[in-house]
Amino acid sequence: MSTLTRRALWLDGKITHCLHRAQRGVLRAERAGVLARQGQLSEAGREVAALAQEFGAQPVPEISVSLFLAQAWLAYFQDLSPHARDRVRRAHRLAEAAGLVAQQALSAAWLAHFDYVHLDLDAMAEHVSEALTLAAPKDHAARSRACLVLADAFHLAQRIDLAQPWYALSRQHAQAEGDVVTLSALIHNMAWHRAMHALHAALWGGEAASEARQALTSASATVQFDRVRGVTTLPALIQVAMALAHSVLGDAAQALALYETHAPQADGQGLLPLRAMVLADMAWCCERLGERDKALHYAGAAAASFRFSHHADDRAMAHGRLAQLYRCWGEGRKAARHQRQAQLQWAAHQQLQANVLVVLARWT
Repeated sequence: MSTLTRRALWLDGKITHCLHRAQRGVLRAERAGVLARQGQLSEAGREVAALAQEFGAQPVPEISVSLFLAQAWLAYFQDLSPHARDRVRRAHRLAEAAGLVAQQALSAAWLAHFDYVHLDLDAMAEHVSEALTLAAPKDHAARSRACLVLADAFHLAQRIDLAQPWYALSRQHAQAEGDVVTLSALIHNMAWHRAMHALHAALWGGEAASEARQALTSASATVQFDRVRGVTTLPALIQVAMALAHSVLGDAAQALALYETHAPQADGQGLLPLRAMVLADMAWCCERLGERDKALHYAGAAAASFRFSHHADDRAMAHGRLAQLYRCWGEGRKAARHQRQAQLQWAAHQQLQANVLVVLARWT
C-alpha cells in the first residue's frame, strides 16, 4: 500500500471520528486534494462538488481555502490547466484575509509554483519567501513545494549545484508529510530538466550523452515509483522526456516509437507548448532512420506549431533541430533562417537563466 494511500486512509479515520461538522469538512477537503494530486480526479471532483454544495450557503474559510486548492489541483493535474493559478490566488487571498497562516503559506508555495511555470520570476521569489517565512517547521507541505520551486528554478538555470540542496530539502519535507506525489514530482522534474539540457548540449555543445543517460535513469525511476505508489497523473509526459533522451543518445527508433505512442496524449496533458520542439525532434529521428517523407511531414508540422510555444528555449531547440534537418537536405536558405532564430531564442533563454540567478541570489 502506498504512502499516499495510507495518508488518505489516515484522513478517512480522522473524518470518521470527527464529530464537528466544519472540522470534518476541512478533513474531507484535504482528502479531496490528496486524491486530485494523485490522479484520482473523478473521486476528488465528486467530493469537491459535494462539499461545495454542503457548505455553499454558509461557507467556512478553512474549507473554502482547501476547496480552492483542490479545484486548482484538479485542473492542473488533468492537463496543466492555466486556470489552476486563479484558484490558488483565491485560496491565498482568503487565507490571508482570514488569518489562516498555515494555509496562506501553502497557497503561497503553490503560487510560487505557478509563477515558475509562467516564468514570472519576481512573483516567484516573493511567494517562495512568503511561504518559507510563514510556514512552521512542520508545515511540510508548504515547505516541500517552496523548496521544489527553488530547485526547479536553479536547475532551469543549469546550476545543478545550487538546485541539489533544495531538492534534498523538498524530499525531506515530502517524506515527513508522506507526500508521494511531491516525491514523484522531484524525480519527474529532474528527468525533464536533464532531457532538455541534453538537447541543449546536443545543439550548442556540452555533456549531451551524460545528461541524456541521467534523464533516462530519472525517468525510469519515475515510472517505477508511480507504478508502485499508485500515482497516475499526466502519465504521457515522462514518456516524452524519455523519447527526447533516447533521441540525443542516437537511438532514433526507440525515440520515435515513444513519441508516436505518447506525444498525442502528452499534448492533451499540457505539453502543447512543446509541440514544435517535439515534432522537430520526431522529424530528426525519421531522417536518422532514412524515412524522408515522414521527416518532411513532421518538419512542416513543427514549423506550423510555433504559435503554441511559450518559452525561448523550447523555440530555440525546435529551430535548432529544423536547421540541422534543412542542412541535411541541402536547403541552405531555410537552414540559415532557422539557425538565426535558434541563436536569437537561445540568447533570450540564457538571459532568462541569468535573471533567475539574480532574483534568487538570497537562496544561493
